[in-house]
Amino acid sequence: MIVGHLLQEYPNNYVFEFSSRLLNLFGIKPNITRLIKQFDEQSIHHCSLIVPYCQMRPPGSGLVYSMNKHTAPVVNLDLTPDQTAAISLSDRIVVIDMTSGRTYFDVKLPKLNEPYLNVKTLTNIYQSDERNQTKSNQQLYFLLHSFHHIYFMSAHDDIKFERMSNVGYATVEILNFKRGLCIVTEINSTSVECWDLVRNQLFARIDSIPSPIKNILCIRMYPMIAIVCQDGSIHFYSIMDFNQSSFVHRGSIQIGHDLNLVVISEQTLVYTYECTMPIDFVYIDLKEIYQSKQILFDKDITKTSVSFDIAIEPRPIERIILPDKAKLNIDSSQLNSLLFMATTTSYLYVIHECIDNTNLSYARIDGHFDIVSMHENTRNTVYTARGGIIDIFVWNCVKPEDSLNEKCHHLHTYDLYASIDISSSSVTRIKPVVASTSLFLCSMENGVIHMYQTEQIREAYKKMPPFPRANHVIGDVKLYDTIAVTLGNQRRELITWSYQHSTSIISTRLFSDSLIVNDFIITSNKLYSNMAFVLVIINHCRIEIYSCESLNNEPIFCLDFDSSIRVHSRKNGDFLVLNETGSLCSIVQQLNSDQQHIEFKRTNGAQLKIQCSNLLSTIVTLDSIENLVVFDDNLQSIALWIPTNVLIYIDVNPSQYFTSTRLKYISTEQSQDSIMLHFDNKSLVLCRIELNKSHTNGFIEMIPMHKADLFCVKNNCIAMSDHGQNRIILRNIRLKSSYKEIQMENECEQMCFNESAIYIFTLIKPRILYMHRIDDSQQMAKLFLYDSVSSMRTNSDFVVLAMNDRRLLTLMIADPNDPNVQEKIHALPSRYLSLVNTSLS
Repeated sequence: MIVGHLLQEYPNNYVFEFSSRLLNLFGIKPNITRLIKQFDEQSIHHCSLIVPYCQMRPPGSGLVYSMNKHTAPVVNLDLTPDQTAAISLSDRIVVIDMTSGRTYFDVKLPKLNEPYLNVKTLTNIYQSDERNQTKSNQQLYFLLHSFHHIYFMSAHDDIKFERMSNVGYATVEILNFKRGLCIVTEINSTSVECWDLVRNQLFARIDSIPSPIKNILCIRMYPMIAIVCQDGSIHFYSIMDFNQSSFVHRGSIQIGHDLNLVVISEQTLVYTYECTMPIDFVYIDLKEIYQSKQILFDKDITKTSVSFDIAIEPRPIERIILPDKAKLNIDSSQLNSLLFMATTTSYLYVIHECIDNTNLSYARIDGHFDIVSMHENTRNTVYTARGGIIDIFVWNCVKPEDSLNEKCHHLHTYDLYASIDISSSSVTRIKPVVASTSLFLCSMENGVIHMYQTEQIREAYKKMPPFPRANHVIGDVKLYDTIAVTLGNQRRELITWSYQHSTSIISTRLFSDSLIVNDFIITSNKLYSNMAFVLVIINHCRIEIYSCESLNNEPIFCLDFDSSIRVHSRKNGDFLVLNETGSLCSIVQQLNSDQQHIEFKRTNGAQLKIQCSNLLSTIVTLDSIENLVVFDDNLQSIALWIPTNVLIYIDVNPSQYFTSTRLKYISTEQSQDSIMLHFDNKSLVLCRIELNKSHTNGFIEMIPMHKADLFCVKNNCIAMSDHGQNRIILRNIRLKSSYKEIQMENECEQMCFNESAIYIFTLIKPRILYMHRIDDSQQMAKLFLYDSVSSMRTNSDFVVLAMNDRRLLTLMIADPNDPNVQEKIHALPSRYLSLVNTSLS
C-alpha cells in the first residue's frame, strides 16, 4: 500500500507491492506472469521475503499515494486555496505537494506538553511597514494553537507572533486572511482581542461583554463577528473601516439557556436548541444586520424557524458540519442556498433547499459517524468515517413527475456508493479535493495521510470481495502448522485463520462483555494430526477447550477453578495447570468409547510446598523429559514437577540477582533446559537447570547476560536488543559463543527467530521489517510496512504479521542460498498456471 515517492525511499518494496496485488493474474496475463517469474528468481537476492499470494488491492482500488511523515496523530488537514498543497498538523506541520505526494515543507514546531489543536494557513498576506504595503509572493504562514499557546509562523520556522494564556483559549480564529487579523478570547472572558499577526500588534479590543463568552464566530465576507455568550445571547460586531482599527456594535439577540449549537455559513447564521424546543433549527440572514445603520435587537432581526414534518431526531443535534467551499466552480445561486449537515446519535441529516428552491428539507442517512465531510461542488456526495472505515454516500432530491401539488414533498434517497476499510487507526480528517476526477485526502490517528480516487474505490467496492479482517484490532497471534489463532486487543474475539496459501477466516468466537480471555494455548489433536485444539483461560480461573476449526461451537471441555491459574501445553497434546494456591493437575486427551473422537479429562496432580501466587512457571526439557518449573514468589527456590507426579525442590543460589529488582518476564523454549529471566531494570539472567543421575535433586546455574530492552530465544540462540545503541546482540547459549552484532537504524519494537533460528526478524521504527541471517549477520530483507504491527510470529518458512488494520499479512522466507528455494516457490498454489493453455510466447 505504498506508492510514489515512498517506493524511491524503500526500493525493496517494489516487488512486494507488485506481486501482492497482481498474483491473481499469474497464468492469465502473459507479461505479468513473466515478470512475477523474474521476481521469484532474481529479487530474492535483494529481498529474501516473497509474497506467497495476493494480499493487497490491485491498481484501480483507488489509492493514489500515501504519506508517512507524521509519527503522531494528524489532528488537522487543510488545503491551500488553489488546492496545490495540503497542510497537515500533528506535533509538526508537513506541507505536501498534491500532485506527487512529496513534502514541500516540514515545519518544526515549539515543543509543548499539550497537543496542538488546529492550524490555519495564510497565503498572499498584505505585508506592511511604515512606508507602504506590498503583497508577498505565495508565501505560506501558519496560525496554530494549543489550549494555552498561540503561534503565527512562516514555513521556514520563523515565529512572527506568539501568545500564552494561563486559563486557556476559547477561540482562536482568522477574521481576515489577507490582512492577517486574528480573533482571540480566553475561557470565561468578557473581552475580545483582534490581533494584527503581520505587525504583531493589537488591532482592536472589545470589552465589557455582558456575559462570559462561550465562543466567537467570524463572518469573513463582511467582516463581522458573532460573540456567543454563556447566557444564550449573541452579539454582533463589525469592522466598518480597517483604517480606524475598531469594532462597531451592530446588534444583539437573546436566545436563552436552551441555545445549543451556532454556526456561520457564508452570510447565514444557524442555531439549534436543546431537547425541549419543538424547533429543528433557526437561521438568520446576517446581511440585514450588516447593512443596517442602526443597532438591531431581538424584535428588529428576522429569525426564520424551521420545523420539519418529521422532526430531526433524536435530540439534541450533536454537530453541524458545513460543506467545504474551497476552489468553487458552481454558480452563485447554489452558493447562497442553505446547505449543511447535522448529526445525531443515530442519523446524519443533509439539510438543503430542494431542487426548485421552494422549501428546505433533508436527506437522512442511517448511522452514527465520527467524521463527516462534503464539498459544495459535489454536494450530493458525503464522506463519512467510523474508526478506520470510510463510507461514501450519494444522496438525491427528486420531485415526483406526476406531482401538481406545490406543497408535495420531494423524495429523498441515499445509497452507499463505496466503502473502504483502511485501518484500525481512526480517521481524523477527510478533505475532498476539487479536480477533474473526484479525489479526497484522509488523515489517520497513526500519522499516515492517504489520497484516494473515489470512482476507483467504487469499482473495487462493486467487483472485489473484501479481504478477511477481524472485528477488533488483533492483540496476539500464535501459529500451529497451517493455521493461526488470534486474540483481539479487547480480549474477547478469538479467530482461527489459514495463512500459508491464502488468508481466510476458518472460525470465530466472540465472548460476551462479562468475559475476558487472559490467555490461549494451542495444542495438537492426538487422533488427527492435521487438527488442533485451543484452550482459553477466561477471567483468570475458567478453562474452555475448543476445536480450532469450530470455535463457534460449544466448548468440548470446561473446568472452573477457585483461583487464578496458568496453563502450559506439552508436545503430546496434554495440558499442565498451575493454580495460585500451588495445586497442580493435568488435562489429558483420550479416545471416547467409540474410538472416533477425542475427549478431555482432568487427572489429579500434586500440591506444591512453595508460595506461587505470582504463577511464575514454564516448561523445560531435562534428559528428554518435559518438566514444569515453578518459581516461588520470592524467587528463592523452584519446584520441578514431572507429570509422573514426581516433585523436586531446588534452591536458587546465588539469589542476589533478585533482591533489588522485580521479575518482569519469564521465557523459555520448551525443548531447552534453560530459562531466561528478564527484570524491570533490564537485567537478563540465564537460569540453567541440571538434575542428578537419579533425578532426585539438582542445581541451578545463574548466568548474567547483557542488559536488554527486548529479547527472544529459539533453538539455543538468544537475541538481545539495546535501545540505547540500537543494536541487536546475538549469542549461542549452548556453545557459549557470540555472533556478529547487528546495528539497526532505529529503535527495535519487536523481534523473533524463525523455527530453526537461522534468521532473525526485527521490526524497527517507523514500521520497517528487517530479516538477517544469524551466521554472518547479513541483511536479507528490508520492507516498509503499510501499517503498524501488533504481533509477529514465524515458523520454518513463513512470517505472519498481525497488522493494525485487523488483517494478517504473510511473507515466505526465500533464502537464495537454500538449494530448494525455487522448488518451494513453484509449489505455492499462487504460482500454478491458472489457464493451462495460456501461451506465454
